[in-house]
Amino acid sequence: MKRYINLLTAGTFVLTGLLISFQSSAQFNTVSVIKGQPDPKADGIFYALSRNVLRVDVTIEKSARYKGPYADYARKYLGLNSVVTVTGSSYEIEQVNMTLLAERDPDQLYFIEFPSKTKSLPPLTLQLDEQGLLNGMQFSASGPVDISKSGMQRSADFIEQLQPSMTEKTDTIIRRISVDTTTIEERFVRRSVSEKSTEQQAKEAAELIRKIEENKFNLLTGYQEINYSRDALNFMLNRLDSLKNEYLDLFKGKLVKTYEYHTFYVVPSSLPEGTFETICRFSPETGLHNKSSYKGEPLSVKIVAEGDPAFLNQFLDKRANTGRKQAGIYYRIPQQSRITLTQGAREIAGLHAPISQMGRVTFLPANGLTGIKFHPLSGALIMISVN
Repeated sequence: MKRYINLLTAGTFVLTGLLISFQSSAQFNTVSVIKGQPDPKADGIFYALSRNVLRVDVTIEKSARYKGPYADYARKYLGLNSVVTVTGSSYEIEQVNMTLLAERDPDQLYFIEFPSKTKSLPPLTLQLDEQGLLNGMQFSASGPVDISKSGMQRSADFIEQLQPSMTEKTDTIIRRISVDTTTIEERFVRRSVSEKSTEQQAKEAAELIRKIEENKFNLLTGYQEINYSRDALNFMLNRLDSLKNEYLDLFKGKLVKTYEYHTFYVVPSSLPEGTFETICRFSPETGLHNKSSYKGEPLSVKIVAEGDPAFLNQFLDKRANTGRKQAGIYYRIPQQSRITLTQGAREIAGLHAPISQMGRVTFLPANGLTGIKFHPLSGALIMISVN
């Protein structure tokens, strides 16, 4: 029977899937690198435990309202009361997603010492990264995204009028010339161009809207006495409705909705009191801002442990102080936790999940095992085979 160590990284981080099988006579000793315990003369391999990172994806809906150029005449020419009177924007938190990821924990690096006698060393099968460490593909969390101040609002696009905004004015001038007793009347025409007033343009747009309604009525009543097909009739009616709505926008204004996507990363603390971290600030009037801004309410992540691990902690503390000379593979017992995202004092999202670094680190026996396997996200022990 072959004896081997097969360490898999599962593509995301260290010690994500660790399969080990060996003879009970072959003992491995695992020591912490952070504490400076490894023997520089010893042969072996490195591996690291994982820690969890919370990813928070926030989707913001921006509603931009634009006043139509003829809004002041909507009631006079069309009888409309519900129109946009002021150009401005409002913001709303549309969706929040919280996801736990895993990365290498820089404070949990270990060294597996091989037996000094090479004959007792079982065959090994290892998958390492380019650094030679069992840390897989490292995932970076740089903290909150810098929320830069929103730029200037773009103007809404309104339909171009069919009528020009300039009007041609024609004046007829009569000049009378008297020569002795004869009067000569001379006529000439002088043309000039002047800009139409806003009210004139609004009146013409209103007349076009009424004309479109008249054309729709004629189509529906068969005024043209043409037997249009159903598809052709629907096409013409839809085009007339679309054109009418575009002209109505000149009076009613426009509402344009866009979406902003922001991502934040939070590394939960391993301290017993948990984590409370503000990731940004939000205002319904101005949107998302950096957490150092004074605008809006804070969006904060709160992570607390669920349950009382006091008994487990006491047992593991005693186990660590027994003075044993050898330890097997170190692993984590994750802590079940409650994760919430709050806006001010109001909770807007929640999640229950085990978090690696809020739990405790302990070790397996140094011998007598034929196989072990760990969960790829939490690092919890999910399978063990004992000889």
